[in-house]
Amino acid sequence: MVACFAAENRLASIVGKKRAANVLGQPTFRVGGGYWLRLPVFSWFTSKGVVSEANGVDPSASRDLKSEPM
Repeated sequence: MVACFAAENRLASIVGKKRAANVLGQPTFRVGGGYWLRLPVFSWFTSKGVVSEANGVDPSASRDLKSEPM
């Protein structure tokens, strides 16, 4: 939510790789056979009406942070 807000309002540079966003506000139930049932309660929308659920945020600069030396 924070990255989406910052990117949409040009308040920060987002660095990294785009990943799908997952809403944490949903109950998840184990239904057997290795399957789960997830019932979303809500979705996150930006002030411009963009749904961030499963879309993530487009980074300003794409970089694989795991391969960068510290």
